[in-house]
Order: sequence, then structure tokens, then C-alpha cells
Amino acid sequence: MCQVLNLKRHELDQIAKFMGHDVRVHREFYRLPADVIQTARVVRVLMSMENGTVAQFRGKSLEEIDVAIILVSHFVFAV
Repeated sequence: MCQVLNLKRHELDQIAKFMGHDVRVHREFYRLPADVIQTARVVRVLMSMENGTVAQFRGKSLEEIDVAIILVSHFVFAV
């Protein structure tokens, strides 16, 4: 989750502390494989292409693409 969200170091520290362990433990045991992270980011582009909203995200990085906009557009067009 933390990798998909691209959290900053201090945010990751806060989550690790909340979970009751050191950030090193968090990185060692809770880190997702790279292919999962890559899939989570690329699916944003694929979903926006599918529902015709890809032009809204021109010039943005994968992290900057708002999944909520894609989902709302998908459900509006599906109805």
C-alpha cells in the first residue's frame, strides 16, 4: 500500500510506528513485489483509455493520475 501511494519517508515512518514496529521491519515484510506496484500504476492509464478520459491526464505522471476521477467517469458512462 505504501509503495502504491508513493508515501514520503516521514509518512512511512508514521505508518510503521502506528503498526507498532520499526520502518525497517515494515520495508522487509510488507514491501510489495515490483510487478504489483507497476501493475497498480499502469492500470490507471488502461482504465482511463477504456472509458475515454485519458486526455484529462495529459502531462501527468502515473502517480498524479487520480483514480477517483477515472472511477467516477466509468460509473457515469456505465449508467
